Amino acid sequence: MIDTNPYIEYYRHKKWHHIINTVNKVLLDNNIKLTSGNKNPTYILADNLAMWVSINLMDKYNLVDPFIPYKANILETITNLLKYLGKIKSDDKINTIINKMQLTQHCDNAVEELLYLHNKLNDANNTNSKHHKHHKHHKHHKHHKHHKHHKFNYGKTIRTHDKLIYINKKENINMAVMCSQQLYDHLKKRYQMNHNNSPSNLSFNDIVFCLLLRYKTLGGNGHQFAMEIKLKDYLRDIYHINFECFASAINVYYDKFCSLFYDIEKYFGSYGSYYLIKYHSGFYIANPPYENRLLIKMVQKFIYSCKQSTEPLSISFGLPNWGKYDKFDALEIARETPFKQFEKCLKDGEVLWYDRFNNKPIRIPSHCRFIIQNKKGQITHNISDFENVIKKYWIS
Repeated sequence: MIDTNPYIEYYRHKKWHHIINTVNKVLLDNNIKLTSGNKNPTYILADNLAMWVSINLMDKYNLVDPFIPYKANILETITNLLKYLGKIKSDDKINTIINKMQLTQHCDNAVEELLYLHNKLNDANNTNSKHHKHHKHHKHHKHHKHHKHHKFNYGKTIRTHDKLIYINKKENINMAVMCSQQLYDHLKKRYQMNHNNSPSNLSFNDIVFCLLLRYKTLGGNGHQFAMEIKLKDYLRDIYHINFECFASAINVYYDKFCSLFYDIEKYFGSYGSYYLIKYHSGFYIANPPYENRLLIKMVQKFIYSCKQSTEPLSISFGLPNWGKYDKFDALEIARETPFKQFEKCLKDGEVLWYDRFNNKPIRIPSHCRFIIQNKKGQITHNISDFENVIKKYWIS
């Protein structure tokens, strides 16, 4: 996998935004305007491309790049984007636009360019290391000439006020990401708890810069939304929930979590993709990004886990209430499984979430809360009062 450091992360950011602009130009050239409420069309595109990234990385054990999909073969997100938000009714026209976008090819080119950069840096560092050993071996030879070989210096990351700034004077790079004191302290605490399990040559500020720039690059709506803390506290106290299946190092609250970018979030305790771990026992909570294919696979995986486990297992998850507009497979699968023990659909804006990246409250559209349990889970985790819990600690 391509390494992560501020230098490569900076160029990854540039390449991804070039891809967004290239795809957006195809839409503009073909007079396609994406509409979703009052959102800017470019924002809508970036949001859906973030979903496309998520679904193409979700079930991969071996990645070439930790962010930009390589040889991606899932284009359903883009098809739905053009169909529902681009209002294109013809399948032939949708396929024509997708072919013009060349999204997969642009991503493959970007990954190969990043891989070249990655190998170039490694070669420079390895040459320096070999020369150092050679020079040490010949240090007593009077006429041995010393040639300087410098380890690649990718620059430094400094913290000032509410920002982290990456500086590389040689290439005239000066890039800042926002980082409040509250977020910085949160990340530092998690780093101190977990970084010994994943040693790194990067400084703490380097790692935080890479993390924040990665999610800034991803963009998308809702990736840093989190449930009310008082609700999470209650769930932990009563049901011993301590694992979030969809979180990030930025918005995680419980001790254990899965996230999209294991390469950088492992320093903060991430277990990686939710899809690649096994759920044997306990009570888990899942608040996924709203991508149709991902949601179907999530529900199917959780149901399969309940079938397979011989230990007490309960899983609470949320789904968008898209069933009120059209057939929504994930919602129907969740409703039909015999493992379903709880369902409640909440109204538009009825519950409060928090955007942990920007530190502000958010009210989201209607969504449905489910709990599925196997037999032993029903006995161990009594959820008879769960609706009252939601009313008391979440609805406002």
